[in-house]
Amino acid sequence: MTPRPRSSLQVLQTIPFGDQTRGELDALERLAGADASPSQAIYQNPAGVYDKFYTPIGEILVNGAIFQDAANAVATGQSISQIVAKLQSLKTAVRKETGKRTFAAGDRGFSYVNAVDKFLDWIADPLKRPLPSPIFVLGNVKLPFWQFSAIPGVTCPGAGECLHKLNPKPGGSKRGYCYSFKGWRNVYPFFRQLQNTFLLRLDGGSLIRDAWMRLPAGETVRLYVDGDVDSRETLDFWMTLCHARPDLHVYAYSKSWEIFLERHDEQPNDWPANYVLNISNSSKYWNDRTMRDRVAALPITRGLFISIATKTHMPKWDEKTQGEAPENYDNKILQGHAEHMIDVKETARAAGVQSWVAGQKSAIWVCPGFCHNCMTNPKTGENVHACGNTRLRGIPIVIGIH
Repeated sequence: MTPRPRSSLQVLQTIPFGDQTRGELDALERLAGADASPSQAIYQNPAGVYDKFYTPIGEILVNGAIFQDAANAVATGQSISQIVAKLQSLKTAVRKETGKRTFAAGDRGFSYVNAVDKFLDWIADPLKRPLPSPIFVLGNVKLPFWQFSAIPGVTCPGAGECLHKLNPKPGGSKRGYCYSFKGWRNVYPFFRQLQNTFLLRLDGGSLIRDAWMRLPAGETVRLYVDGDVDSRETLDFWMTLCHARPDLHVYAYSKSWEIFLERHDEQPNDWPANYVLNISNSSKYWNDRTMRDRVAALPITRGLFISIATKTHMPKWDEKTQGEAPENYDNKILQGHAEHMIDVKETARAAGVQSWVAGQKSAIWVCPGFCHNCMTNPKTGENVHACGNTRLRGIPIVIGIH
C-alpha cells in the first residue's frame, strides 16, 4: 500500500497540543538523565527557529531539512536503503551539533541517537523484530483516548493554510499554524509517527491491523492526531478496520476531502457506522463551496471543526509559576478561560460561521481545549467529547488558533 508522492514536508511554527504522551515525556527524561522540557525560547520563536528546528532533546539545533528528508523517505521511498541513509544523516547531524562522535547516557543527543539506532535495528527486519514504538497509544497531554498518528505534512494532501498561510505583504511569512511539529522536540512522537507511516506501507498494514484487533472493547479511538489520510488505499484500509471492530468509537479530522468524496462516489453505502468525521476550514479545498457542502453531507460527517483567529488566547498552565499541573486537571479553571470562550464564539458569529455549509445549524460549540470534559452525557452524567458525538451533527465546533 504505497501512498501517492506528496510535496515536501514543511517545518512550521510551533504551538501547543503536540502529539506526545505523558509516559513518553517521562521516559525521555529518564533516558536523558535530565529535565527534558524544551527551552523557553522555542515559544518565543526567535530568528532562526524556522530554519533550524529543535531536535527532541530540546537544546540541540538540527537543520529542519534533515527531518524532512527522513520523513519523505519513509512516506514515499522505494527501498529500505533509502530510509536507512536518511536516518544515518540524522545521527550525523546530531553528532555534528554536539561536537561528539559517541554518546553516553545523560549527554545531549544521547536519547535521540539511541532512538535512531533502535529504529534502524527494527527496520532491518520489520516484520519479525519488536516494534520500536507502540502503534496505538492511550492518551497524550491533551486527550485520554487511544490514538494513531503518522508523519504530518507529507501525509496531508488536503492541507491548506495550516501548512501554507497566504500573506499578501512582501516578504511576509507563508508558514501556517500546524501544531504537529511541536512534538518533534521530543524523541518519541517523531519516531512513533515515522514508524506508523512506514507500517501503512508494509505488508498491507498487517501489523497495524493486528494491533487494532487487540484494542480493548468499547474504547474511543482518534485516528490521526498528527498526519492525515494520504490516499484512497489508506482510507479503504481504515474503513475496513472500522467495519471489523463495530464496538470501537472512532473519530477523526481530515482535510483530504477529495479522497473521501472519491470513495463515496464508488461505495456510497459502505461507510462504517462507528466512524465520525470532522472537516476542517484549513483544507486547501475550503473555497470550493460545492465540494465543501458535499463532504459535509457525507453520512459519516459530524460537521465542521474550525480554527479561527481571535483577540485572546487559550490560557495554559504555567509550571514556572504554578508548579506541576495536577493529573487530568480541568483547564476551564484557568484565569481568562471563560473570556476566551466568549471571544471565540463572538468571533465565529461575526465571521458568519453558521452559513459556511449549506444546512448547518445556527448553534456554535466552542472547544474548551481538552478532549475529555467538554460535554456531559445527559443519561449517565459522564464527561464526553464533542468531536465524536453525533448529537452535535451539523453544529460547527470552533477553536481559537492557539
